[in-house]
Amino acid sequence: MNKMRAAMYDNIPLTQRQIQSRAFGKSFDRGETLYTNGAISRTVRRGDEISARCRGSYPQPYRVWARIRAGEIAATGCSCEYDWGGDCKHIVALLLAYLHHPERFEEAETLRDALMSREKEDLLDIIEEMILLHPELEDIVEVVAGDGSSNQPLNLQSIRRELKQSLAFTGVWMDRVAEDKVYELTRLGSRLALRGDYADAIAIYCAILQECNAHDYPTDDEGQYVEAINNTVAHLKDAISRLEFANDEDLRQQVLDTLVDTLIWDIEFGGIDYGYEAEGLILEIAQSADITRIREHLGLIADRHRAEKRSSDWSAEAYESILIKLDRIDSIDPEETLKRLQAKELHYLHASKLLDLRRYEQAVGIIGEKMKKPHELIRGLDLLRSHDQAQTAIQLAEGALGSEYDNRIIEWLIGFYQQQGDLKTEFRWQSKRMRTDAHIDHYIGLRGVSESLDNWGTIRPQIIAELEKRQEYQVLTLVYLHEKDWDSAWVSLDKVSEPQFHHPSHVIYRLDFTVAEASRQVLPAPAIPVYVKYARAEIALRKRKRYGYAAKLLREVRGMYRQMNDSASWQRLIADLRREFARLPALQDELNKAGL
Repeated sequence: MNKMRAAMYDNIPLTQRQIQSRAFGKSFDRGETLYTNGAISRTVRRGDEISARCRGSYPQPYRVWARIRAGEIAATGCSCEYDWGGDCKHIVALLLAYLHHPERFEEAETLRDALMSREKEDLLDIIEEMILLHPELEDIVEVVAGDGSSNQPLNLQSIRRELKQSLAFTGVWMDRVAEDKVYELTRLGSRLALRGDYADAIAIYCAILQECNAHDYPTDDEGQYVEAINNTVAHLKDAISRLEFANDEDLRQQVLDTLVDTLIWDIEFGGIDYGYEAEGLILEIAQSADITRIREHLGLIADRHRAEKRSSDWSAEAYESILIKLDRIDSIDPEETLKRLQAKELHYLHASKLLDLRRYEQAVGIIGEKMKKPHELIRGLDLLRSHDQAQTAIQLAEGALGSEYDNRIIEWLIGFYQQQGDLKTEFRWQSKRMRTDAHIDHYIGLRGVSESLDNWGTIRPQIIAELEKRQEYQVLTLVYLHEKDWDSAWVSLDKVSEPQFHHPSHVIYRLDFTVAEASRQVLPAPAIPVYVKYARAEIALRKRKRYGYAAKLLREVRGMYRQMNDSASWQRLIADLRREFARLPALQDELNKAGL
């Protein structure tokens, strides 16, 4: 028995690097401590899944599991509430236990095999006990109606009711009710699909999407709800690929209507990749009769938005781009498509279609004449580049800059020449940008290309002189900071005129603090009064949190005085501050906490 078990475990390799790569922050170190301290117990292996109990901060140990396939950790789970990305420390402890001692994991039947070996009465007892412990499982039983025969109908109303209830309770930060229910019901569909019941699986997937499409967007702090929807669409796509339903008119219409509504939901919300495979699936399964109906439906929505003047350029283009693809599938005359795009003044799509037809001169005319706003023009320039019309794009960009300077267009040109490796032309535009719009980032960009051309020694004095002449002292100060010329930075800072007021609820840390913070290790003397000024500004807000910030600043001041071997001045300063604010006990407490 032991030899057989050892041989099985040898077939599933696992490395510490794999475990570490899945754990973020301190999760790995803490999990390693749990493993070392013997927190893992009741270790079991069922096929490709390992599970255990892990002792944690609560009296009841956590249930933890992992699925390992082909030497990869395919999935993991834990009953703890950790939700900060990656595997929690309890999962890490489990994986380390398996890595170091796989022979200690008791071999057991898979859950399905174990259930298959039970009598019907035993299974009913198990189900009843599970529902007593977890009443929410009763909803799953209600999904299938009838007497248990294989041809019994699905209770789709139960699925819809469950989703409506889950979606109704969303709205709280970190709430997982909605996506958890979507995943749960999608798993139900996938179980039917595994049995070959693809039609019922499709019905479940469609019911899920229909209910979600009819509901507002729930609180979804990191996109988990959208991921759950995309998972459902992926399962729907897989089920469709395994079922011949070309002649099943009702089923195809149901699927298409559901997918079109999913697509509309995403466009209406602003495009967040909700059901992102829906469009491709529509184009894949739609027939000629379907295309006409879909086109009319999408066209009506787009036209209504346009009439109500509430459609953004993006949404109008999103709807029309789908219509263009439907036109192509349905062999619509390209001239009809072009007329429609021209009438709707969708210039980007109009130019794109002309470029697809290799009517370059017309496309360039539209981009140059109709797309004059910088953000529109840049889209047009990228469109030309994607159709091997880079030189034409450059001419349009340079022409636009000749009439009016715009940083976005000049950045596009600089980026283009960087990609081409054309240092001389890049230098020309970098230089123009710096001289027209002085900024530290532009200075750094110019310096980079100039050093590559080995002419920075000549160019730098010219730039510094121009900044001095134009009294661009703020930029000049940042330049000196970038070059770690601390003395020059302080000299230039004295010439900067910037407001010193502070926001009523927080302190605004300005350029003087930036200089002080960057140079304090080398020049502590001029930095000290700046730090004290901001400490006083924090105290003036009369809030304990701000007192804590003031204490941190004063702790840095103490360090600077120590660096100067001037403890006496520090003692006078802190004594004066404590006397001045003797009636602020919260401040005194924060100073005590900081050891001041």
